[in-house]
Amino acid sequence: MVTRKYFSIKILLSISAAISVLGLTPFAVENISAQENLNRPADEKSDQKKKGLPLETTRKIEFTTDEGTWMSVDLSPGGTTIIFDLLGDLYTLPISGGNAVPLMTGLPFDSQPKYSPNGEMITFVSDRSGSNNLWISQADGNAPKQLSREEQAEFISPVWTPDGQYIIVSKSSPATLGAAELWMYHILGGAGLRITKGKPPSPTADGPPRAGPSFFGAIPSNDQRYIYFARQAPRTGPRITVSECQIIRRDRTTGDEDEITFAPGNAFRPQISPDDKKLVFGTRYEGRTGLRIRNLTNGDEAWLKFPVQRDEQESRPTRDLLPGYVFTPDGRELILAYGGKIHRLNIDTGSDQVIPFTARVSLDAGPELYVPKKLDSGPVRARLIQEPEISPDGKRA
Repeated sequence: MVTRKYFSIKILLSISAAISVLGLTPFAVENISAQENLNRPADEKSDQKKKGLPLETTRKIEFTTDEGTWMSVDLSPGGTTIIFDLLGDLYTLPISGGNAVPLMTGLPFDSQPKYSPNGEMITFVSDRSGSNNLWISQADGNAPKQLSREEQAEFISPVWTPDGQYIIVSKSSPATLGAAELWMYHILGGAGLRITKGKPPSPTADGPPRAGPSFFGAIPSNDQRYIYFARQAPRTGPRITVSECQIIRRDRTTGDEDEITFAPGNAFRPQISPDDKKLVFGTRYEGRTGLRIRNLTNGDEAWLKFPVQRDEQESRPTRDLLPGYVFTPDGRELILAYGGKIHRLNIDTGSDQVIPFTARVSLDAGPELYVPKKLDSGPVRARLIQEPEISPDGKRA
């Protein structure tokens, strides 16, 4: 009993500290009591172990590739190892390139990996529990631990806070009507804290609840003063329309938020340099997507790379509006993926160097959905007639 009380108090103190630095308002702490999830009864934990992916795998799909689509990449704090996702598996790769080493494989769809500030752990999104949730593990893939406990949600672009104690992630669910909100989870577990400003959707006087804006790609500044993220306005028309989306900067002390971009092609997927002096973000120009870089000291802004790859502004961005990318520890280069390759991009000269990789892919798959059916070889018999037209002599239709 003493141990249980000690850990509960310790977690509440940690969350109270997080609330103060993030400038949260009272509505955001509605789930603090759920930190007691750390002490679930043994029978409940046993029930959770029974859950998972129900598909019985019967075959493997195997091939070797040197390309990938929509790969989110990250770099270890020492700048030596790249981690990336490919077809639902996680791989590591020396920054010089070479053979990609499988880190997490199998039936679950694992994606969007991110190293902790000390490089000893990673966070990622996985459906291995039966639905998408937020996970952490050791950097070598061992000891995976589920942080969130959702049964119908999407988790997008997890990122560590600089102290390595929390993970900030975008989460969408039926409760938000599909809008993505910012949440924060302690690495010890619990139900998490909603840190998005504003109240969740609720019925209005003139009709049902409406989805609010979505928030994607949160990235804390290294001095722990700000959080940068993209805010996308709610959709008001068909999917082919593009909603307004710009970069927001939140002061973690006061909670004040400022819109810091006014890009005509929208702005999304922010990334901050290690010295907090440069901001890189995605934007669209004449139907193509590129990266711009801004000097946060004097406001100077220019194209860094154009084009890169198509963004996800029209669709439902289940893995953000652009894949994840990262600065090197010295702040001189970006590691990012586009055009099927992993690139090393110099932010001063714009020079681009491909980091070659070869990955051996081995995907578990279920049984083939093959149903034999006999085709008729005689005259075709019409079974459904629509809008018949009769010839003038009444003999044909």
